[in-house]
Amino acid sequence: MNKIFDLALEAIHCNKCFGHGDLVRAGIGMPQPPWIGSDYFKQRTRILLIALNPGSKSSGDYKLERKRLLQKFKGGDSQALRDYFSSPGTIGNAKLLAMLSSTGLSLSNIAVANVALCATESNKYPRHFLKTCFSVHTSRWLKELKPTGVISMGNEAHRFKEQIDTALLPVRVSQYPALHFSSRFSNPRKQEDYRAIRNWLKELSDTAPTTS
Repeated sequence: MNKIFDLALEAIHCNKCFGHGDLVRAGIGMPQPPWIGSDYFKQRTRILLIALNPGSKSSGDYKLERKRLLQKFKGGDSQALRDYFSSPGTIGNAKLLAMLSSTGLSLSNIAVANVALCATESNKYPRHFLKTCFSVHTSRWLKELKPTGVISMGNEAHRFKEQIDTALLPVRVSQYPALHFSSRFSNPRKQEDYRAIRNWLKELSDTAPTTS
């Protein structure tokens, strides 16, 4: 937990991409470290979901709770980070929860990350911004999380497949290119994707070595 704490502390104080140029923070107005389910590190098959970015909207009870705890953590309350990880109230996007239910995943058993830790106004994510955040922060989180499988949610996140592979070397990790849980595809198309994820998860579980 000490390394996770250090990474979160470094991330929460990061302002590397702002204060110059035209990028403006949005969403909860601060970096959002990856979310780690309470039983994630106990799993033989560790599943990490990664999307491109936190959304630019600030509304929603789960975002308010996330902001409250991360502000406390930034102010020096280390318990707030543990509460951030352990509380489903900080990750309660209804569409994400529906995806998990349809794929057989449990919120407490997974981790959820983004290529970029900060939301930006108008969801503006230039390539240099994404690459910088992934290199400085997200890649190091991946090394600590040591996932067995990675579900990249949406085409933009899946474009970082090579960088994710590189960050996790020397271990070769299976990646699944899923639809984003907020995509506008029809429900039958989403259900087709969920079935494919379930099959991928079963194959991964059958073949994955024990993690440590």
